[in-house]
Amino acid sequence: MPHFHSLAEAASALSLGGCVLTIGTFDGVHTGHQVILRGVIADARRLQLPSVVIYFFPSPVEVLRGVEQRYYLTHPDERAGYMSALGIDHTIAMNFSAELAAQPAETFMQQVCQALHPAIIRVGYDFALGKGRNGDIPALMKLGNELGYELISVAPEKVDSEIASSSKIRFLLKTGKIRSAARLLGRPYHLEGPVIRGDQIGAKLGFPTANLRVWDRLLLPLNGVYATLAWLDDAYYPSVTNIGIRPTITGSGEMRVETHILDFSQDIYDRILKIELVDFLRPEKSFASRSELVLQVQQDIAHAREVLAYAP
Repeated sequence: MPHFHSLAEAASALSLGGCVLTIGTFDGVHTGHQVILRGVIADARRLQLPSVVIYFFPSPVEVLRGVEQRYYLTHPDERAGYMSALGIDHTIAMNFSAELAAQPAETFMQQVCQALHPAIIRVGYDFALGKGRNGDIPALMKLGNELGYELISVAPEKVDSEIASSSKIRFLLKTGKIRSAARLLGRPYHLEGPVIRGDQIGAKLGFPTANLRVWDRLLLPLNGVYATLAWLDDAYYPSVTNIGIRPTITGSGEMRVETHILDFSQDIYDRILKIELVDFLRPEKSFASRSELVLQVQQDIAHAREVLAYAP
């Protein structure tokens, strides 16, 4: 799937005579996003046109309001991968800036139409763009009459009566509601990165851990211990993952993602490990001694085995 980083780049490479398009941030590519994307793909096949997604990075929330903490559910390149897996033909990751935010919706949509010539544009029910969000659904429909596209507003997707949204998923992850977040995402939330060398304290305690270096803007869930699946290449292993600052060990305040893979002894330094969060076991806490910590880790492992034995 061709992946571009500007309208000009896409227009030059594709020379489209038409397409079916959607526009948004698509952080998480969750179940609500998937409904929009599948609609784009269906329309594109019906009209025998390519399907195209314009998505913004960084998020408008970060640019306009400022976000100091870890925020994103997915790396921008990961979003493109999920969209491709669904069947989207082309993705355009546009840089969202203060200058772009100040641009009137009409100007932006004229540029989009000149570059891509969309026949249909599908967007979420609450979508808006342009200076002061002046490009809301009614305004974009009116522009469509002038610029030659049909705008379709897609109703919100509900999972177990909950509207799927990136902000809701962030809230669920930060409150330890891992299974609920996974239902809205349509898949388990995961953390991924190379395995780096740590301080070997876990090994000294009898529980060697793989330390992950994850993208520094990726949202980390509530500090605590999780039952997880550790994916290495195409194989997965039951595991227990601690996310937090390890108050009993260091008290340094440095965030760590450490995974103890059960019944596993391979050297996996520098390899890419993906950790799928299955369930939240307990909050992170400080213990009076390392012996108390060891006892708790043993209990965590037993609990994780039980959870993972019945995981769907």
